[in-house]
Amino acid sequence: MSVNPNPTVALKLNPNFVLEPAEPVVNADLGQRIVVVLGANVGLGFEASKHFARMTPAKLVMACRSEAKGKEAVEGVYENRLRENVHPLTFEKTLTSFQFHEKEVKKATGFEAIELRIIDLSSFASVRDFANKYVKEIGQLDILVANAAMLPVKYESTVDGWETSLQVNYLSLALLTFLLLPSLIDAAKEAKYKPRIVVISSSMHEQTQLDDTVIRAHSILKQMNDEHYAGDPEIIKRRYSDTKLFGVFFVCELNERLSRSNPSIIINVTDPGRCESHLSRNFPDAVKQQIQAMNLQKYTTEEGSRALVYGAVGEVGKDNEEELRGAHIRRTRKIQYGEFVVGETGQNLQKRLWNELIETLCKADTEVEEVIVKYSLQ
Repeated sequence: MSVNPNPTVALKLNPNFVLEPAEPVVNADLGQRIVVVLGANVGLGFEASKHFARMTPAKLVMACRSEAKGKEAVEGVYENRLRENVHPLTFEKTLTSFQFHEKEVKKATGFEAIELRIIDLSSFASVRDFANKYVKEIGQLDILVANAAMLPVKYESTVDGWETSLQVNYLSLALLTFLLLPSLIDAAKEAKYKPRIVVISSSMHEQTQLDDTVIRAHSILKQMNDEHYAGDPEIIKRRYSDTKLFGVFFVCELNERLSRSNPSIIINVTDPGRCESHLSRNFPDAVKQQIQAMNLQKYTTEEGSRALVYGAVGEVGKDNEEELRGAHIRRTRKIQYGEFVVGETGQNLQKRLWNELIETLCKADTEVEEVIVKYSLQ
């Protein structure tokens, strides 16, 4: 139920911000590796998928919510590969002659390893189904790009009873990570390079510190999910920042525990910087016009996606690869986490949230508890 008839969003944007030149996309040999990209049908996930396809992985799994849009995205990646393998003067004629028969494009590009899988992060059941089928039918996993985000403009709840962005941006992302963690750890036993988990964040996580109502609450998650609280226009407009902060806490805590028990896995937080994306598609028209009028400098979606690729394969096999473990990466640079994250209050919240998260996810899927115990993540 909507309790916010006039939704707004927080616009903490510096119009005088000057972009640095976009870094070139990094490349790696993915010939024996399997890559999963969430949110692969649009925006950053789609552009990152095109880059990964160029590196010819053993398999590229494009995870999308909509099957129809997912199929379009897979076709788009194959079309991009075709464009790169056919002379520009004959590309359109070649594409038309194929009438985009996927089999023919695969033959022309020499790349046949893209697979579409459906996942709806607003449903724990869908996450479980995706993970169970993945483990059973594919198994191996070398790189998980957790590119999941929605920016709410009003309070809405999921079928599981959670505020939608809290579940999509945080709870389901963590659930999927836990359910696929055994595949990553198993891959590390045979792989030449350390498997990676890349969680996509935003500098907006530094713009929130949570209010005293949340900090003093007996349960942080229950307070964040409370319709009366979260339906407040002043609360919902910063919800994206709050959920991204929670994602950062999740990565930091999981990294701390993995570093002790399974150091073969590298997990990091990657911020693509200010770039074109589909996050604003649900904004009210007035807000979209306000952003457009500011004429902000920003990276293209493709340029933003280069940060995702760097988080996944940057410095792979090099002496400084370990520096990316638990790192906060902005574009292609390791930077410090915000003061709130590393401060005493933030650190206490990180521990509390971990405990609440585990309790919540164990109810969503009993396998989470098995993973926690088996891999010593208590």
